Amino acid sequence: SAAPYPFARRHAALLPAGEESPSAYALRFMANARDEQLPRITWDRAREITGYAAPPRSVVQQQADGFQAELRAMACKPQEAIAPDELWYYHHDLWRSELQPDLFAYLLPVCLMDWHATLMANRPCSHGDSELHLGLWRSQALERLLDERQRGLVFAFFRDGFLDRIDQERGFRYVGSGTPAYAWMGRLCSLGYVMPDISLVWDVWWALESPGAAVAVIQWCSGLMYREGENPLFGPWTHAGGGGGPCLWASDSHICEAGWPADNVAFLREAVGLFRIRDGLERALLKLRGEPEEARARAVVADFPKRAGLVAERANELARILAVGDSAR
Repeated sequence: SAAPYPFARRHAALLPAGEESPSAYALRFMANARDEQLPRITWDRAREITGYAAPPRSVVQQQADGFQAELRAMACKPQEAIAPDELWYYHHDLWRSELQPDLFAYLLPVCLMDWHATLMANRPCSHGDSELHLGLWRSQALERLLDERQRGLVFAFFRDGFLDRIDQERGFRYVGSGTPAYAWMGRLCSLGYVMPDISLVWDVWWALESPGAAVAVIQWCSGLMYREGENPLFGPWTHAGGGGGPCLWASDSHICEAGWPADNVAFLREAVGLFRIRDGLERALLKLRGEPEEARARAVVADFPKRAGLVAERANELARILAVGDSAR
């Protein structure tokens, strides 16, 4: 049943009659994965989005930087054989070239699997100066080249891939600028640019189905609760090691000229209300009962009452920053 997930109820009415919602599809897939120990993200799942598209018979799309031979060679390879660095050519094309629909259908699964691999490796989804979120955002390719069901499956892929990463967030690990939590926080912010409804990710994460999700909620909320140098989960920034408290508005995309869509900002304002933050922290602590992280989580939750004023102030500032983007701040 989709009942525990508010987004599933909220979006079911938006689809044509008789068609399974992307949320319901994803929940069914997730339930099967839990029951049968199946992975959430697979090549088959990525390929299904574009109907197991075959390689295009010819490539007429003009590679944005003049690397036509390289683009054609990439389009002839099996999808699994395309090297991550080769996506540099296509990430640029997404927003700088007239896109060839059958080439997009063939390479989108490759881009999505690379998106997942970089997230799981705590790296940005970029290769040099190319970047998938920027390409999708500027080109509106998902809106122009996919139908409603396909877009829903892409968003479900993003959501479930994010959950894969959240599930492994354990131990409140802090290693300066290489702290793993910075990576998923940046990816969450990037998704807020390219997904029309960030609640599809947020609601399932905050359902706290794994200890990793609970650890992540504690970490994210700590970014609202503590001033620089005070956060007990993230050490202070240093010249030698970097680090510091998490920057909740920093994305791992190259998008800087605009903010999140208005609907996502409105959702965030509601999600970071004091009652929601306190409830999330308390449920996360319950999820971590008996886990190695319990003592440190308990200390953070105990700090919340005396920091509620700061949380409210920072939550408003976070929503304001995400609404305008980096260039407008």
